[in-house]
Amino acid sequence: MFCAKCGKQLETDTQFCTGCETSIGNEFADEGSYLGSSETLTAVPTVVAITPGASKKNPAVPVGIFAAAAAVIIAAMIVFVIFLNPFSNNPIKNAQVDDVVNFGEVSFKGYWGNDFSEEVNWRVLAVEDNRVLVISEDIIDLRPFSEELEKAAWEQCDLRSWLNADFYNGLPNNMKWIAQISSVRNDEIQEYDLPSGTDTKDTVFLLSTDEAYEYFQNDNNRRARFFPTDDQAKRIFENRDFDIKDYLRDSDNYYYWWLRSPGNGSAYIAACVLEAGDVNVGGDGVNVYYGVRPALWLNR
Repeated sequence: MFCAKCGKQLETDTQFCTGCETSIGNEFADEGSYLGSSETLTAVPTVVAITPGASKKNPAVPVGIFAAAAAVIIAAMIVFVIFLNPFSNNPIKNAQVDDVVNFGEVSFKGYWGNDFSEEVNWRVLAVEDNRVLVISEDIIDLRPFSEELEKAAWEQCDLRSWLNADFYNGLPNNMKWIAQISSVRNDEIQEYDLPSGTDTKDTVFLLSTDEAYEYFQNDNNRRARFFPTDDQAKRIFENRDFDIKDYLRDSDNYYYWWLRSPGNGSAYIAACVLEAGDVNVGGDGVNVYYGVRPALWLNR
């Protein structure tokens, strides 16, 4: 091959012209260009910026490559910081116990077929060095703990499956990015000597009876309201012949909500919190329709 600048014949594997020391890249003249080709080719020299320290063993790199790479990196950083950074909108960064925070809209298909798409407030129950425990301030839906009586243990109940699939998928991104997979303990209930099942790994879970006592100061602090939409109330009435709005008017919208612990000696019972806020360790049948208050550990 020949140098495109001076026309000197070169070895095929050389990187610099031995005549004019021009860097030889992919742009070189083939033999026909100088030795009788039917067309006369004008050799165009390759323009290369020689960086300090460039040599025949370490050829120079065009400056444009550095500029393009830097532009791509800067653009990616801007997109991450503005649109994707999970910590750019973290309401719990400086949260304290009993604070109420909001991450935005939560969306899911309700048990009664209604579409839920509303902002949800979350109450801070506990603050540790690098994480925060939150629970929904209000009841978000009425659902059975489990439709099958045989699936009364937390590890196998329908409610656990729904919380960690459909419900989790409907959380806002800035909440999902900081949600932890937590070790959920399921100890036996000493009062009835009843095992609660094996421990589980969950992102979303219900409180246990012990946690309901630990994280709330009193019964009044433990109470939770339910605000069904007209469509939701209509569907509940059509399916259960139960006027939920009429009931809630008398209770100032306070309602029962599930705990993950088993209830009394029956295998088909789960514990719950009553509308007055007291913990019902005895519980109720797992196939009744009580409120759901999801809980999560979140990274600070």
